[in-house]
Amino acid sequence: MAALRSKTRPTKPHLLLYLLVFALVGGSILLLSLAAPNPNLPGDLNNDNKVDGADLAFLASVWKTNTPNADLNNDSIVNGADLSILLSNYGKSTGTTTPVNFGETNVLSTDDFGNANLMVAQSASLSQSGTLQSLSFYVSQASGKLRLGLYDASGPSGGPGNKLDETAEITPIAGWNTANVLTPASLSAGNYWLAYLASDNNLHFVKTADGSSSGRIYPYAYSAMPATFSTAPNSSPSHWSFYATLGTSSTTPSVNLSASPSSISSGGSSSLSWNSSNTTSCTATWTTSHATSGSQSVSPTSTTSYSISCTGTGGTVNASTTVTVGGGTTSYTTFVGSQGPDLQLAASKGIHNVRTDIYNLTKAKVDAARAAGIQTIIPIADYNPYTDLRPAGTSDHYAPATTAQRITWSQRMMQTIVGDFSTPPQAIEIWNEPWGPGFWSQGPNAADYLDMVHQFSLVAWATPGYANMKLLVSCDPGWGGWCDQLIAADTNNYLNDPRMAPTVHPYCNDRSPDFHSSTTQAQKDYDCDRYKFTYNIWKAHGAADPKVWLTEFGWVSLTPGSKAIGSEGPGVSEQTQSDYTVKMYKNALASGQVAEANAYMLSACSEIWSYNWIRPDCTDKPVIAAVKSLIINGN
Repeated sequence: MAALRSKTRPTKPHLLLYLLVFALVGGSILLLSLAAPNPNLPGDLNNDNKVDGADLAFLASVWKTNTPNADLNNDSIVNGADLSILLSNYGKSTGTTTPVNFGETNVLSTDDFGNANLMVAQSASLSQSGTLQSLSFYVSQASGKLRLGLYDASGPSGGPGNKLDETAEITPIAGWNTANVLTPASLSAGNYWLAYLASDNNLHFVKTADGSSSGRIYPYAYSAMPATFSTAPNSSPSHWSFYATLGTSSTTPSVNLSASPSSISSGGSSSLSWNSSNTTSCTATWTTSHATSGSQSVSPTSTTSYSISCTGTGGTVNASTTVTVGGGTTSYTTFVGSQGPDLQLAASKGIHNVRTDIYNLTKAKVDAARAAGIQTIIPIADYNPYTDLRPAGTSDHYAPATTAQRITWSQRMMQTIVGDFSTPPQAIEIWNEPWGPGFWSQGPNAADYLDMVHQFSLVAWATPGYANMKLLVSCDPGWGGWCDQLIAADTNNYLNDPRMAPTVHPYCNDRSPDFHSSTTQAQKDYDCDRYKFTYNIWKAHGAADPKVWLTEFGWVSLTPGSKAIGSEGPGVSEQTQSDYTVKMYKNALASGQVAEANAYMLSACSEIWSYNWIRPDCTDKPVIAAVKSLIINGN
């Protein structure tokens, strides 16, 4: 039998020591929960200009919660991803540099609530220039959701005008709620307006009466903040505990990347030059150098986007540029198939730019394709992982139906894309044919689709390395005037962002690319060159030169053993399929209104669709040799 240990009571000094330790730990955690993190040094949760054990202890204390101060990647959960960010900066410091705050940094005393579905803004004066990093808002009782934003002072009488920046949606906690902005804006000294939007009347915050009528308020249904503030808001003699944090020019990193020349002929070369400030290293897939400035010669075989990421004590910044390869028509194809897109098949046929489906891609496939010189356009649509966002019993073609669902869908899609692509794809096409009930089963709705486009753009362009990603937006002029409906819904001019571009699928059954219908409506519905209507509609909306991307077009060939998809007309001979495809490329790219043209389709011979450029017996149809000739001869 083991000997019993004698029990000793802790002495009074021991008890005092234990109480002191618990008080210090508890006090530290409380102070950290009230402190705003340092936006210039990810992982510095207590804003003491260094990442150390105190920050690590606080992150551990709020593990698996939605505490905004420790949610470094803004995905509403403190987990391993945030720990990785903190550990990557562990031991780093920003010296004695202190971030610049402007607004109300004190915790005020007057309770306020009942402001759901109201856009509320307060004036704030900035005394120096810098880059906006985060917004912080004090909550005394948490409930519902919260959005924060910053507006310039271009409104009437210096009131709030245009939105400069905003945060993602916040699930508030009691205390300071700090969230990074989506697209850090460069600000000069001057007057600005801090704005908040609450979803629940039970969200409590604190304010004070200032007698200056510095507050502006007007009704606005809870959603993403508007691009412009109301020109006729009500005034309020109050302001709230609410401030913005900037990185000053001494710590904020910057990088520029350019290509000279930016357009080359096939076989030519371009020099990529980059320079940065307040950085310690730069990384890019097209160079082994980590220098903070330099140049590199590249010789792409097709139009290619290049990006670079540079890191300093003030954070990480990204830049990108595109080298356009001319010299005639380049073939763009799309893939289908239960085995996934065979990108090496395209390379073997001399085709180096493809549009393909994301759901069958993997990082290994993409990297192998790029090694073979393949550039990709990916459409993100109904087959992607959001089954829990759909009502029970609905099909994959039921689109995310609310703004909140579209935000979640956008975040998941970008996580998948970043996981599969070491550098951004050539472009992303948002949804496949949203104007058709076959792909938007709850009933096509241009306003809903536009909201999806907007929410995805906010997430995509805030993703490191994707700030200049081209987003393709479906704007077919047919289908009951879909493009007109989409433009009419764009009251905030989201579509005029030069990173947006219209896309059309100009199938025209068995018609020639030169055929024109007798009425304007029929031309919009059926003609091969209906993309010209899209160009003019988008340009009239305010875009300078909205070149259209043809992401699908093609003809059914009368090939023994093949089968058609849907009702594409009686079909044409294989030689006519070849002639029409070549003619379509030439007409589109000679119009000056088309950026790129993507023919449908090239796939393995096991895919026996009549559109396929390969026969069921695995031999090539004439169209492959014809397209090869276009690429090689540049005509």
